[in-house]
Amino acid sequence: MMGPKWAWGKVHVYAVKVSQVPSDDDIDEDEAYVTLAADEENFAEIENSGGIDEYAADFENSAVFGENVAVNKGIDEAADKYEIADDLNFFLFFFCFFALNSPQVGGEKNRFDYRMPSQKIETGHEDTVHDVAMDYYGKRIATASSDHSIKIVGVNNNSSQHLANLTGHQGPVWQVAWAHPKFGSLLASCSYDGRVIIWKEGNLNDWIQAHVFDDHKSSVNSIAWAPHELGLCLACGSSDGNISVFTARADGNWDTSRIDQAHPAGVTSVSWAPSTAPGALLGSGLLDPAQQICSGGCDNTVKVWKLYNGNWKLDCFPALNMHADWVRDVAWAPNLGLPKSTIASASQDGKVIIWTVAKEGDQWEGKVLHDFKAPVWRVSWSLTGNILAVADGNSNVTLWKEAVDGEWQQVTTVDAQDL
Repeated sequence: MMGPKWAWGKVHVYAVKVSQVPSDDDIDEDEAYVTLAADEENFAEIENSGGIDEYAADFENSAVFGENVAVNKGIDEAADKYEIADDLNFFLFFFCFFALNSPQVGGEKNRFDYRMPSQKIETGHEDTVHDVAMDYYGKRIATASSDHSIKIVGVNNNSSQHLANLTGHQGPVWQVAWAHPKFGSLLASCSYDGRVIIWKEGNLNDWIQAHVFDDHKSSVNSIAWAPHELGLCLACGSSDGNISVFTARADGNWDTSRIDQAHPAGVTSVSWAPSTAPGALLGSGLLDPAQQICSGGCDNTVKVWKLYNGNWKLDCFPALNMHADWVRDVAWAPNLGLPKSTIASASQDGKVIIWTVAKEGDQWEGKVLHDFKAPVWRVSWSLTGNILAVADGNSNVTLWKEAVDGEWQQVTTVDAQDL
């Protein structure tokens, strides 16, 4: 299946979805190689050939799997540096990084095509599903529900299989989050019962409660794992107004730091800054990126926090305040080393706002992406941070991209009838 079409200067680059290959021994060259084409006419022939042929002679076939991935000769170093290519179940979104400022973007001829196949999955939940999270390899999803349970479902092509049912919460489960696989098979969940549970998979599909955090006195509404370069570290936002950050130690215990009264009316969402420091790609970033978190709350504001000498401090003055109602979600965009930080915030007021800052110490600037005329529940960035997915109260999921003139354009919609 053809992936997104990116205008890369004057060359159209097509990315084909990488097959799900569990190990080097299982590689089938006819179906596993990424295919690149230099023009539209010969794309079908190259796609059917199952590999790089004479039509893509300018692209070196570096296709290997596991720690390696099929990458273009010109970007294999960048792929290794940013570990973008570890996940075998995704479209090669990093091509868009080189097309952000292309003069070919826009217009009917070069219009992006983001059509993606949908798959309906029966979760087995008996009440509302509040969150869905896909694991690092795209092989399993975890779902959180008001029925107090978490379901683990295996997904493969057009089929799905129920794998596990996790029970332990005593209230609705709001969110689930997979840890990076370098730490093992770990899943975090948060609930109205005020607890955060770390689930660990021992034997295949056999999950146990590895740790339970009950530091919060009210509903824990949001959780987010830090970038894996920072270690095994989980941020949690609660209705008690506090944000807690739990960090695993080598001895198996956890250290706890806290942001007291981050949002006195309640914290609705938390998101980590990317591990790649702004400007790193251009040589101006720090070798040891700072630890930063953004949060949204019932006070209608977005706040940015930074860890200084073991203490979390507010890093935006004043708080980011353009919403007229509760901030339902925040998402800090990956930056791939570009000298700019970007945060998206979604609100009960129906608006999504894009916040940007050019360099540390400058003021954050906000721009309304769109008024959806309905509460906006979730926002999520693509791997390279240039495509934003938005889920709104009209049961629509839309994808948005910033044009070269700085305006945000909708590139596709998943209709409510397809959900």
